[in-house]
Amino acid sequence: MRLLKSVFATMFIYIFVAILCSTSWAGLNDDLLKAADKGDLKTVKICLGKGADVNTKDDDDWTALILAAKNGHSDVVTQLIAMGADVNAKDNDGWTALFYAAQEGHSNVATQLLAMGADVNAKDEDGGTAFFYAAKNGYDDIVNILKAAGAG
Repeated sequence: MRLLKSVFATMFIYIFVAILCSTSWAGLNDDLLKAADKGDLKTVKICLGKGADVNTKDDDDWTALILAAKNGHSDVVTQLIAMGADVNAKDNDGWTALFYAAQEGHSNVATQLLAMGADVNAKDEDGGTAFFYAAKNGYDDIVNILKAAGAG
């Protein structure tokens, strides 16, 4: 009987370790990025609850916050910021979430990011700013929001 208990205990430990090892942190981070891109708030919350890195980056250094901001998913932006997302994280081109929100015309997201400390005067690798891209694309409402926040 004791031997049987020992065998079962050993099997349980091996199974537990196998399950634990099959839960890939990279997989969770990838799932977080995909969910943020799609605006899937439920999956974003699940991934973060399971330990995904809120500031994880893809191959282009896009964070979940950048993806959510680019696509105007304000509810996901709110959740990511609440969980500690870096509002000033930059991608490979030096763009922040605010750049993408400004370029895509998402004034509500731009306002959220500014309220949470996004650098209104951050510059990309070419010296461009969120203000420049908003103006270039004719988003006067965002231009005004950025001016009011101190864009210069």
